[in-house]
Amino acid sequence: MFIEYLGHSSFLISGEEYSVITDPFSGIGYTVKRVRADYCIVSHDHFDHNYVFGVDVGRVIKTSTERFRAVECFHDNDGGKQRGTNRIFCFTLDGVNFCHTGDIGEDFNSEIVKQIGEVDILFIPIGGNYTIDAKEAKKYIDAINPKVVIPMHYKTPLSNLDISGLGEFYKLFEDAKVGCEKVVFTKDDLPKKTEACVLGELKRPDFTDEQLNKTTIHDLRVILREIGSAPGAGNKTELIETIKSIRNYKTISRRDAKGRHPLGNFNISGGDIRLVMPPKSGERLAEPETYQLEKEEFIVERTLKGRFKCVDAEDYSDLDINIPEDVVNLWGLKSGDKVTGRAEKNRFSGISEIKTIYSVEGFSNGKRTTPDFEKCKSSYPDERVVLSGRTSALVNLFTPIGKGQKTLVKLPEAKDENYVVEQFVKAFGQLGIKSIYLALNARQEDVDTISEYPSTEVAFTGIKGENGEALRLCALVPERAKRIVESGKDCLIVVNGIDRLLENGDMGDDAVKGLLLAAKKVKDGNSLTVVIISKSEKIKEYRSFSNSYIEIGENGFNFLESYTRKAEMLLSDEQFSLVDNVKTAIAEGSDDLVRFLKTHASDEEGLISGIAERFSSAR
Repeated sequence: MFIEYLGHSSFLISGEEYSVITDPFSGIGYTVKRVRADYCIVSHDHFDHNYVFGVDVGRVIKTSTERFRAVECFHDNDGGKQRGTNRIFCFTLDGVNFCHTGDIGEDFNSEIVKQIGEVDILFIPIGGNYTIDAKEAKKYIDAINPKVVIPMHYKTPLSNLDISGLGEFYKLFEDAKVGCEKVVFTKDDLPKKTEACVLGELKRPDFTDEQLNKTTIHDLRVILREIGSAPGAGNKTELIETIKSIRNYKTISRRDAKGRHPLGNFNISGGDIRLVMPPKSGERLAEPETYQLEKEEFIVERTLKGRFKCVDAEDYSDLDINIPEDVVNLWGLKSGDKVTGRAEKNRFSGISEIKTIYSVEGFSNGKRTTPDFEKCKSSYPDERVVLSGRTSALVNLFTPIGKGQKTLVKLPEAKDENYVVEQFVKAFGQLGIKSIYLALNARQEDVDTISEYPSTEVAFTGIKGENGEALRLCALVPERAKRIVESGKDCLIVVNGIDRLLENGDMGDDAVKGLLLAAKKVKDGNSLTVVIISKSEKIKEYRSFSNSYIEIGENGFNFLESYTRKAEMLLSDEQFSLVDNVKTAIAEGSDDLVRFLKTHASDEEGLISGIAERFSSAR
C-alpha cells in the first residue's frame, strides 16, 4: 500500500482492499490535485476539509459504516460553541489500523483515546488556532501510542491559513523522518516504537530576482503550479512576490536540523521508513480525459433556465463553461460572483466545467460574510460625487449626483457620449469607487479607452451586437455590481448605447427598469449607483424610476427639465437656496442669467460666487 500527501489534512491511502481520500480541501493556497479513490472521509463540513467535488470517489463517508468508525469530538476547546463538532475516523486497510483525527480541537481527553482504540498510523493536526497545537497533539500521541504519527494541518509557504508551522513539532520529535509526498509500505514494515514521519517536501523555486523580473506572466504562473501553489489571478508583481516568499520561507533545513534523518525504509533494521514512488499499477489517479483551460478568473452567471456558468472576467463574454450544481451549492454562489478556480474541458464530450474553486471575491474562510444586498435597507443618497468637465459645475449644483443615485442622462445627437462616460468613471474612480462600464453596440476603441481607468470592469457588445446578448449583459451587470457592494465596496454602473433596445418595446423596457431599480444607497453602508446615458426621447419615459435626470440639449444644459430629488441632502443650505432662486428666475424668463451660468459651466466656485453676487445686488 502507499500513502500520498495531498496537502493540509488530505491524504490518499491506497491498498489492495480499497483506497480512501481524507478531508479534501479548496481555497487555502495549495493546488487541488485531482485523484481517484473508492471512498472519501470528511471530518467536518468546513471548506478546507469537505471539497468532495474536487476528487473522484465512489462514496463520501461522514458517519460510521461497516468499514469506517466515526468518533465524535469537538472542533474547539469550548464544547463546540466556536466551531462545532469534528469526526475522527478509524479504519483498517490491508491489516493496518489507521486513525485520521480531522480538526480535533479539544485539549487532551482520555475518553476520546479510549474510543479510538489501537492505532498503527495516526494523522493528527498540529497547527493550533483552529485545532490543537503540537504540544497538545503530543499528549494524544503518547496516550494512543501509534507506530507511526504523521502531522497535518500546519503552516507552509503555500498555505494561506493563520496556523503554526512544523517548528514546535520538530522540537518534540527530534528524530522525525522527513520525506517526499509518497511512501510505500506493508504492515510488516511498521516500526515497533512510535516514529514521527513528515510527508511532503517543499519545492523551492531557485530563481534570482532578476530572472523573475524578466519572466513573462504566463511563465510565472507555470512556475507556481509546478511548485504546488495556486497562482490565482494576480498581476506580475503579485506573482513574483508569491514566488519570492516561497523561495525565502524560513524553516528548518533537513540537512542542518540536529537529529533529523532522511526518510529511510520501513523494512530495514531500526524501523526506518522507505521512500519509494509507488508502481503505476498501484495508483488510482484519474484518467487524462480532461485538460485544464488557461483562464483562472471568472464571473458567475445564472442563466434564464436556472443553470450556472462562467463568463470572462475581462469583458463578460460567454466562455461556455458550466458550473456543476454541487459546486454552486457548496460555495453558495450567486450570479455576479467573481471566482478564481480551475476549469477543465473533456477531450471526448467537449463539455467544459469549473472543477475547483480556490476563492470567491468577498468571502472569508470560504463563506460569504456580508449581508445580502437585496435584504439591506436603503436610504437617500447623502454623499455628493463631484464631476469635472465642460458642464460639470452646472451638473454638480443643479442635478447633484450622490452615491446610490438612479440617474438618467439625455444627450443630443451631436454630443459625444463617450466623453460623458469618462467624466463619471473618472469622478467615481478618484473616490476609490469601482466602475462597471456596460457598453452596448460599442466600438472597440471606445471600450478600450474606458477600460484603462483603474478599478474599471467592462461588459460590451460590438457595433453589430445582437439584442439577446445585450439583454444578457443588462441582467448580469447589476448582479455583478451587487456582489461588489456585498464585498464591502461602492460601485458605479455606467450604461451607454441602450437606445437600440429602447426601440424594441418590452425588451428595452425591462432592461432599463432592471438597471435603475438595482441602484441603492445601503443604510449605513455602501452604495450602488446607476447612470444610463441615452440619445433617445424614449428615455424620458423612465424618469419616474430615477431620482436624478440630466438633460443636455442642442443649446446646452436644460435647467428647467433637469433635476435631482432630495438635492438638499447633497448640497449645503447656501447652495440649495441659490439653486432654488436660480431655477425660479430662469422659469420667469431670465435669459441673461442663463447666459451667465453657461459661461461659468465648468467653474463651480466662480459660479456660486457669481450667483450669490447677482442675487445680493438684486435685493
